[in-house]
Amino acid sequence: FTSAGGRIDFNSNYSTTQMPRLALIFKPKQQVIKILFSRGYLAPSISQNRFESITKFSWIKPNENLKPEKITSCEVDWAGRFSNFQFFGGLFANKIRDGIQESIQTDDSAPVQVADITFYVPVLQSANGRQGYRYGVHLGASSVINKYFSFSVDYSWLAGHDKIDSLKIPLNENLVSSHVIKGNLQFNYGNYSLY
Repeated sequence: FTSAGGRIDFNSNYSTTQMPRLALIFKPKQQVIKILFSRGYLAPSISQNRFESITKFSWIKPNENLKPEKITSCEVDWAGRFSNFQFFGGLFANKIRDGIQESIQTDDSAPVQVADITFYVPVLQSANGRQGYRYGVHLGASSVINKYFSFSVDYSWLAGHDKIDSLKIPLNENLVSSHVIKGNLQFNYGNYSLY
């Protein structure tokens, strides 16, 4: 079946924003396959557009002209049950526009008075300037071993790049790791669970 939805925000600071979401869902036997398309936005936080900090190292100025970050997302998800195991996986791709970079050095410097000493410090400000792509995959499985124990394991991989001032920066230069493996063993006893 098909599911369609969306949200409209009437925002006095960032104008009206439409966020559509469309999903195609197939349920053959004990499986579920979802294909999703969505658009969304993330408004600037209070610290990004209103925070000000003056130290002897920098002057972070507020930027009340920030635009919201916009993201377009496509996903394919699958889940299936076979015997006592449940398997799941998915692929996704995201496109980011008007991404907000925090505390970017402007071309200005300013005098800052701290006690009796004047320092000339760089002026920093958040700005829209990051474009980027994210894509990845996740795979996993879970099973109930007996009435006391169950387990799950999952693997995810994330890649992509950011584009800042015509400079393309691979995402893995900013990540600790683009590969993540998680394992979970759960013990259940009555109303209590221990992971």
